Amino acid sequence: MNRKQLKSLVSYMFALVIIGFVYVLFSSLGNNRNIETDVDRFSDIKAGQTVMRRVDGQRVWLTHFNNQQLRQIKLLEPFLINSESGCALKTKMCAVLAAISDNGLELSYSLLPPPQLKADGLWFGGFVDPTTSAAFDLLGRAYRLNRSSDGQTLEVVELD
Repeated sequence: MNRKQLKSLVSYMFALVIIGFVYVLFSSLGNNRNIETDVDRFSDIKAGQTVMRRVDGQRVWLTHFNNQQLRQIKLLEPFLINSESGCALKTKMCAVLAAISDNGLELSYSLLPPPQLKADGLWFGGFVDPTTSAAFDLLGRAYRLNRSSDGQTLEVVELD
């Protein structure tokens, strides 16, 4: 390869780099319709399912409610300390922060009612704090157990 061919090849390669840069620049300036919301990002979670995921670097219990669960949640109000806490009742997806203490422990999810729940208490799945035995419904609202842990609240993570 002589000097003239090498110079021509370098010029073409430099032109390709410039064209690539210009393409990236203009494509980033356009209307970005690929912005994904958290709800879109978790669309693989089936209605009625509760799974652990990460939102903004934090582990959360994420519940995608089906219509039956939304009806059942309304039945729990007499057993709760504050039915206005936790995720909003109209939500289709609720994210409850899994971390509960500085020592790395996390909420556990259970379909079975915890033993500390009264026999006449309703349970349609929820969370239990392993350190205090506090029980919470799928919206993150605390059950009334007549214990010192009754004042405990869970942090809800807002989804976009």
